[in-house]
Amino acid sequence: MNITSLKDSPEFAKETLYLIEDSFNYTKDNHFELDFYPLYNSKNFHNCFVLIEDGKVMAHIGRLERNFIVKDNSFSFSMFGGIAVAPQARGKG
Repeated sequence: MNITSLKDSPEFAKETLYLIEDSFNYTKDNHFELDFYPLYNSKNFHNCFVLIEDGKVMAHIGRLERNFIVKDNSFSFSMFGGIAVAPQARGKG
């Protein structure tokens, strides 16, 4: 079992996209990478983490960093999305 980012392992990007779209029941006319472009694109792949087991993507979680500015104060925060686990890996803790 290995945890990596899509930046370090871009060869898993298509398989990861399939896992996410399958998990969320996307139809062929809709695409996660378009709906959530800021989260799932090569510029943010350093924040897209995948769990690899036996050469297959078992899970994904993506993080998008943003700043919220109120008057002269800036607050950093993270948003998470594209959280998906392969059916055969679900319920195993």
